[in-house]
Amino acid sequence: EKFFVRGTLRISEGGYDWAEHFFQADQSATRLWLTVENDPDLQVSRWSDRPELDIEPKAKTITIEGTEYKLVEHGTASYRSEGTTGLNEKGGVDYVDYESDDHKLLAFERFDHGRWEVSTGESIPVGSFTIYSGS
Repeated sequence: EKFFVRGTLRISEGGYDWAEHFFQADQSATRLWLTVENDPDLQVSRWSDRPELDIEPKAKTITIEGTEYKLVEHGTASYRSEGTTGLNEKGGVDYVDYESDDHKLLAFERFDHGRWEVSTGESIPVGSFTIYSGS
């Protein structure tokens, strides 16, 4: 399946940097995000927006669709936006990350003191996809 990167967020917190790439399939309106970070090894995760989940990260555990997620980390970072992301050119982001025992991921992000956005995700094995230049 062919996807196109529409925009990128460069996120930084206390000397630690990571990227979130917004991508879409050619024939679909489905919004997906790919997070790439070195922590300390390369970690790649794929995320799906979950706007139907009207919840906030107020607990140490959250259960969604029968899966229990446990709080892993939270913080506040700055971001720079490139391309189409729907965000300002730069700003701040609060985040809260959870993980289940079977390694499913749950993330909350709040950009520029806005509303919490919820995403569910999974780790992607490095080398399981190929990226081609669009030019």
